Amino acid sequence: YGDSNILFFHVPKVAGRSFNYMLYKTENSLHITAKNYLKFFNKHFNNNFSFSMMRCPVERLISSFYFLKSGGTKDCRVNYNSIFDSEIFNSIETFIENYLDKDKDLSLDHVLMPQHHYFSESNNILVDHIGIIDRVDLTLNLLNRYSDNILNLPYKNKNNYSYKIKLSKRHKEIINRVYSQD
Repeated sequence: YGDSNILFFHVPKVAGRSFNYMLYKTENSLHITAKNYLKFFNKHFNNNFSFSMMRCPVERLISSFYFLKSGGTKDCRVNYNSIFDSEIFNSIETFIENYLDKDKDLSLDHVLMPQHHYFSESNNILVDHIGIIDRVDLTLNLLNRYSDNILNLPYKNKNNYSYKIKLSKRHKEIINRVYSQD
């Protein structure tokens, strides 16, 4: 986090690269949880403003699925081709029915972990602010109070999958059940 007095805890597939670039002038980040950061940098954590962003679980899962299926981005590769070429990944509906609804084991890749995993521990929120991506303007207004610079969010790694994919009510219910704490 360098010299910044703002700590951003990046939930995958929730504009993290854009926030990292805006705050730290790099698109690269660790997907470190607030819980782990607190263990190693307790003083820094407690002396600075911390936040994370959230997104509708259905939109985030759609984005995560296609991110994994495509092998990531040129800067953030995901190399589990044998898994992502398997029958379960034939379609997002098949993935929801045969992986998400069956195992409840979301450890296949960090992009599938529940959002709350990145900013809370045992139902206790550890960060100062949780922003909602659909109302990013509210978070930017708040961050500008803590920054010496005017912060404007660039768009990095944006995709439009979630607006093109129409899931059934049943598939949305499965996603919302699995990610009920988000």
